[in-house]
Amino acid sequence: MRVRRLAVMGLLAALAGCLVAAPAQAAPQPKMTAVKAPPKLAVGGRYKVTSIVTNRSGSRVRGPITLTLSKDRKPGAVKLGSRRATASGKGRSRIVTRATLKKSIAVGRYFLVSCFGFPGGSTCAARRVTVIKYVNGARSGGDSLFPEIGNGGYDALHYEISLDYDPLTNQFNPGTYTKMTARATEYLRQFSLDFEGPEISRIEVNRRRSNFIRRGTKLIITPRIRLDAGRRFTVKVEYSGYVNHHVDPDESLEGWVRACRSGDPGPDNPDCFGSFTVSEPIGAQTWFPNNNVPSDKATFTTTTAVPTEAGADEWTALGTGEFVSKQEGTDGKTTWKWRESLPTSTYLTTGSVCRCVYDVASATDSSNNHTFPLYNAYDNSATPTQVDAINTQLGLQEDIINEFSALFGPYPLKSGGVFAGRTSGIGYVLENQGKIHFPFPGIGNLTLAHEYVHQWFGDAVGPASWSQIWFNEGWAQWGEWFHESPTTPADAFTTEYESTENPERWDIPPGTLNDDPSLLFDEFSTYIRPGMMLEGYRQIVGDAKFSALAKAIQTDYAYSTIDADQFIATALEVADFGPVQEAALNDYFQQWLFLAGKPSLTPGNFPPEPL
Repeated sequence: MRVRRLAVMGLLAALAGCLVAAPAQAAPQPKMTAVKAPPKLAVGGRYKVTSIVTNRSGSRVRGPITLTLSKDRKPGAVKLGSRRATASGKGRSRIVTRATLKKSIAVGRYFLVSCFGFPGGSTCAARRVTVIKYVNGARSGGDSLFPEIGNGGYDALHYEISLDYDPLTNQFNPGTYTKMTARATEYLRQFSLDFEGPEISRIEVNRRRSNFIRRGTKLIITPRIRLDAGRRFTVKVEYSGYVNHHVDPDESLEGWVRACRSGDPGPDNPDCFGSFTVSEPIGAQTWFPNNNVPSDKATFTTTTAVPTEAGADEWTALGTGEFVSKQEGTDGKTTWKWRESLPTSTYLTTGSVCRCVYDVASATDSSNNHTFPLYNAYDNSATPTQVDAINTQLGLQEDIINEFSALFGPYPLKSGGVFAGRTSGIGYVLENQGKIHFPFPGIGNLTLAHEYVHQWFGDAVGPASWSQIWFNEGWAQWGEWFHESPTTPADAFTTEYESTENPERWDIPPGTLNDDPSLLFDEFSTYIRPGMMLEGYRQIVGDAKFSALAKAIQTDYAYSTIDADQFIATALEVADFGPVQEAALNDYFQQWLFLAGKPSLTPGNFPPEPL
């Protein structure tokens, strides 16, 4: 028995030795399992960041939470915030820490790293974030002739213009508003519109009332909730009161001009009936707030309520694009609605109201067999002789359209037409998109052709900036010459180039106009010289390539804008010359568009194609 007892005791001792030799098992340590934060963090902002810590041990663990920015998932050098925290035992803890982004932090993509330190170690988690910066949108579009127009930070998509108009007093009644739908191109805390119209009563951004101030012609808006880049937003501006016109640097009137049959357009003239809208270059801002640069095209819906009258006193309210409806309400008002689904520059919009003879005709474009409406109207004070002349010219629209669709490609709009008003104080005609505006009850044949060419060049494809107006008027001038006779463009080139009268007229380059807005409609620099430039190109490359250039522009830049470099590049591509002639052709454009002086390179001395 003694032997057995000793053996058992030895076994117990051996087992005890084994238990003593085994290492002690480590206590469970906390682990950061997630970090939650907004995906976009703005410079200068403060945010709540939630760190989730799982602690499987039975006791609480205390330590610091530290937030940093890093280009990888490891702790970074940019510290955002810290705090002392406690992770509860046997569970998950949600620990909220304040993160502050200093203004010195660069925008870009980062990892937000949250680390929890505890006795004996630390644990981290990260999530991808983007650091952004909210800015005030630019208050200029950078136009060299009109630096005061245009705004940055967004792209206008659609304007809903709703007018409640008294044609006899030229007042917008309460209930008038414009709502712009746009896409933010920057992160915006503030943005602006161009507006010199009546008093504003309310502004809403995304249906929330917003603060605003007016500084000159700028309407500066601070939305209650900042706007993120890439997101659509709406801004609704409510306004009412007397609507005044704009006076250009060359002292011409534009914008919303009160239609007066005699005397000056103004609030005290009793011989006024309605409105006449001609907004080139910046007059659109007199009657609706907008991003008033030609490059920011948008679609339009125009709704105008006017007093319900009968017979000769009935009011016609025109708008941009195609007719939608005319509804007579129980409130003594009739509402006209128009919609333009093609992108349109603000200066080409229509809001004219008249006591008119209104008619809808049609035209068929023979180049593609497309039939579309022609919305025609003329002031009902026109004499029988004037009416006969007007109707004769209105009947020529289809022939003019087909004359130019054969050269330039299919008519680019969904409708056409003419408004012959009666407005004192305006001595020019304007190519309002789809509704050519004459300020008097008379329509000249050559002018009608000129304005219809604009529907291709200026309207469907427009100028990127106002120093590009030579593009609009050069093509229209050439088309006017061609409409007179196919030989007139060449004759005009020779006559104008060889003339020795007024040699200093060559000192104003069409492509710059010497940065002088009063020269915007200088006859020689804006109309004749660019028209000669196009005719010279036609003589250099031939009729087929000249027509191909026009069609290429309509295809490549449809319902958009074009600048001088793009125009020249397209013309060189269409010409398809060898290197010597291509260099000469490029020099030709530089001389005719940008040289202060008479160009030396002409079709007559253009280098021949090498044999």
